[in-house]
Amino acid sequence: MALTRVTVESGVLRGALAGNQRVAVFKGVPYAASPVGAYRWREPQPVEPWEGERTAYVWGDACFQKRVLGGGDFYQKEFYADRTFSEDCLTANIWTSAKEPGEKQPVAVWIHGGGMQHGDCINMAYEGEAVAKRGIVFLRFGVRLNVFGGMVFLSFGSWLFL
Repeated sequence: MALTRVTVESGVLRGALAGNQRVAVFKGVPYAASPVGAYRWREPQPVEPWEGERTAYVWGDACFQKRVLGGGDFYQKEFYADRTFSEDCLTANIWTSAKEPGEKQPVAVWIHGGGMQHGDCINMAYEGEAVAKRGIVFLRFGVRLNVFGGMVFLSFGSWLFL
């Protein structure tokens, strides 16, 4: 069975089993401080440590982006429905088949497309369970878009725990 409770630099995370018990998924894991208020026009800041156990069961928000009037094409209707949009979008989703802390696995990183205008890390077309079943940690993360998108990338640091 995959590991669903891990200790990272900022605290303890509790994920959930994915479609089968060989893979765990950690959803909506913050990789930087919320980029709002005083952090709005700055480079990403370190995650604020949290007390106790933080559940990682729910996708993070998608960054604000242009919405298509009339529902858009098939792809937009199918994969971009039911999104919550927010400036607080610097989160990652991680799938792993690791069974114990410290287990070494290669990491595949997925950054969504969209020309820095649209997209998110929630899209189920980029589900990571199949990759994780093969012993590869699958990481996809959200980025700031549009006017907020100039300060996107930073070093993930030591929170890549798997």
